[in-house]
Parts: sequence; structure tokens; C-alpha cells
Amino acid sequence: MPIYHLILSPSHPVENVVNYYKSWLGRRIGDFIARYSKPHVTLAMFQMNVRKEIGLLHSMKLAAAEETPFSLYTHGFGFFDSSRTAYIQVEEKERFERLSFNLHEKTAISLLPSNCKSIVQVPHLTIAKNLTHTFEQACDLLKHPIETQTFTASAVTLLKKNKQEKSEILQVFPFLSKPSPQLTLF
Repeated sequence: MPIYHLILSPSHPVENVVNYYKSWLGRRIGDFIARYSKPHVTLAMFQMNVRKEIGLLHSMKLAAAEETPFSLYTHGFGFFDSSRTAYIQVEEKERFERLSFNLHEKTAISLLPSNCKSIVQVPHLTIAKNLTHTFEQACDLLKHPIETQTFTASAVTLLKKNKQEKSEILQVFPFLSKPSPQLTLF
């Protein structure tokens, strides 16, 4: 079964900052996972039978259309000890959580078994992950403050990855601020 990722893409200036720190850290600690990946903020990851893809695309289009674009702000470095990940923190957690919840509940993702999906709780832009032997060194190197960057989340992108393949963009769903369809009473 393919793995799907629901992501927000940062602006080019923010992407450039993330890529700068990936490169900067790589020159100091060596190569690592995520060093060459395109910067993004993950909302959810899930596995699903490809036969359900049409329903997912339709439900994603409708759910995303109801969302309103909003601003996200980067704010320093953060670390996940459990996965030995270094990242740039993204603020507006409440708005991010609301978007994650809405896209989960209003799409075919909600129908998937819980062991097939993972909803991200902490918005972040990954610099490096799975740093087995160099995690502490990366933490020390990334202790300095960084300038805050802003970008607008105006669409969500659905990526699809089959085994041993690079992720492909399935579709981009714009946030159109459309009102939710209401049920009418007789």
C-alpha cells in the first residue's frame, strides 16, 4: 500500500532558510536523513489502498475549499528526542491543530484504522532526523536564535509514495474560504 503525506509548503524565502540550515549542519556533522528533502510542514501521514484514492481526492477538495488561508511563523529550533530530530519550530499551533482536525474529520482519512494513520501534533520544518550518533552535537550547534520568518498556508498538498520511490505530488488543494454546506430543514 502506498504512503500518503498531507503537507503545507512554505514560501521560497522560508524554504531557503531551511535549506541553508540543512546544508550548514551537514557540513558540520556529515550526511543525514532529510538533508536533501524539500522543506514542508506535515499535517498527516497515512497508508491507504489505492482503490480509495478517488474518494480521498474528492473529499480533500471539498474539505480544503472550506479552509481560509492563514499565516505561520518560524520561531527558533526545536528537537524531538524520541526520533532524534532537529527542526525549525512553527508557531500558530492552535490554527494548525484545527486545520489537521478538519482535514482528518471531513475526508476519507477519518475512515482509516488508527494504526494506518498518524496526525502530526507539532508543526515543524525538519532539518535532520534519525541522528543516531550526532544528535547531541546537532543540538549544540543549533542553540543560537534565528530570525523569525513568515509564510502563508493557502493550500494543502497530497503526496504519494510507493515502496522504493520518490514522493510524487498527487494534487494541491487550495484554501478557498467557502462556507460549509448546510443541511436544510423541511
